[in-house]
Amino acid sequence: MSQTCQPIRVHSPHPLDPLSSEELTHAVEIIREQAQLDSRALFEQVRLREPEKSLVHKFVDGNNIEREAFAVILDRNADKVYEAVVRLNDATLQSYTWVPGVRVCTLAEENAEMQEVVRQHPDFIAGLKRRGIENIQQVLVEAFAVANLAEPDEKNLRHTRAHCFYVENPGDNTYARPVEGLVPVVDLNAMTVLRVEDTGVVPLPPDPGDYRADRLEVRPALAALNIVQPDGPDFKVDG
Repeated sequence: MSQTCQPIRVHSPHPLDPLSSEELTHAVEIIREQAQLDSRALFEQVRLREPEKSLVHKFVDGNNIEREAFAVILDRNADKVYEAVVRLNDATLQSYTWVPGVRVCTLAEENAEMQEVVRQHPDFIAGLKRRGIENIQQVLVEAFAVANLAEPDEKNLRHTRAHCFYVENPGDNTYARPVEGLVPVVDLNAMTVLRVEDTGVVPLPPDPGDYRADRLEVRPALAALNIVQPDGPDFKVDG
């Protein structure tokens, strides 16, 4: 593998300390470069790969230690999940292994991307208009796992049946007003809308469900209650 990422100086007060922000960034850069991944590859997790216990037990403050990162990567182009191990001290991708038969969770980056794709789909826009919603930016679209409810010809896909919520004003309770009966089905790897299911208009809940004190009539403050022991407690703590 070609290598242009440079090693970083690794200093840690203890071998089990979590990866620093610099180490996390460096690990991702090494994997992207040496595994030849483009920007569509997503990282489900990047964390410390703990050393052997014998090395931990022998550690003395100030020792130079080998730091390794473990990562789980979704290659959306190949529709495959990989596990990687990176040696941070010398910027080396030690292993990059395909793990067949597994899926990663829905990630924040693709949820945001999916929302914008759905918001631009004409069937989704038409479904909102039938419900009296004109401002597409007032609708939150969130990916939910399909699990075993997938159609027979879609069980091989990594896709979502998204749930939608009407958020009339910034700061409103996000989940108080679901848009019922309108379900975008999205292929997350291809990031395309497979279809928009519309089972009929259901009126939006009228109550915004906002329970913040500055938006409610609250009862007067309670009278002060003081619990004191002027002579101190009747017990002692030893240890």
